[in-house]
Amino acid sequence: MDRDVPVKSLKKALEILTTLLFDDPEENGFALHTLAELHNMPRNSVHNLLKTMSACGYVEKNIHARYTYGPVCRKMIYHNYRRDADFREELIRIMKETGAALGVVTVYAVLHNYRWIPMMRVGPRKIYPIDSEVLGPARLYETATGRVLYSCSTPTDRSRILERNGHPEKIWPDHEAEMQKIRRRKFVFVQRIWNGVDTGLKTFAVPVFRKDGKLEGALGCYFPGRHQELTPMLQTKVRRVLLNAADRIANLWDVPEEEN
Repeated sequence: MDRDVPVKSLKKALEILTTLLFDDPEENGFALHTLAELHNMPRNSVHNLLKTMSACGYVEKNIHARYTYGPVCRKMIYHNYRRDADFREELIRIMKETGAALGVVTVYAVLHNYRWIPMMRVGPRKIYPIDSEVLGPARLYETATGRVLYSCSTPTDRSRILERNGHPEKIWPDHEAEMQKIRRRKFVFVQRIWNGVDTGLKTFAVPVFRKDGKLEGALGCYFPGRHQELTPMLQTKVRRVLLNAADRIANLWDVPEEEN
């Protein structure tokens, strides 16, 4: 079989990348010696392939210094979402209707590899493309959607969020108490702080759960500085509109698995 492969080293590199992508459901990463054993290759050869793929953005090391897929692979994953026209069109429609009902910018975010990534932003006159850039460590805790994702995750997922993003104490000092409130109320309302600077924005977010109870994402909105105070009545309306939209988005993800 190998004699039909023009570049055998490339084939080996792709086989290793396939392992990183599809044989690590818990996303713990692989040690160098494990990859060498799995692919029956010398460690030095595997190490050189990994260094090359890392330099090209296809591989990276996680917090435990284990190898996992890198930022280029994440971009590929989210490009696949863009290619699903039905999903994208329906998400845009929901986001536009939600933004119009509130008169503000809305954003839908998910956790990918335990980091915050916006899938869609919709403003009054502009639809921003699905983003493929993962927000840097710690900043997850500065966003309303990020706080919802952290709070509503399972304990196991939350521990991995901490590993990938660091501890929220400095950025979100009251996170322990507020996390419990968010889990109970299913929403958060905060003053938007970005890189330690008050932006003047009020932010509101709710979780998006699939019908099986799995947390899939968070839907949020930004109120500009002219909204110095959001009255309890307005907060109730915002929550109602966002939760309704979150239910509709959840249905987009609720695709039955194919039967074997």
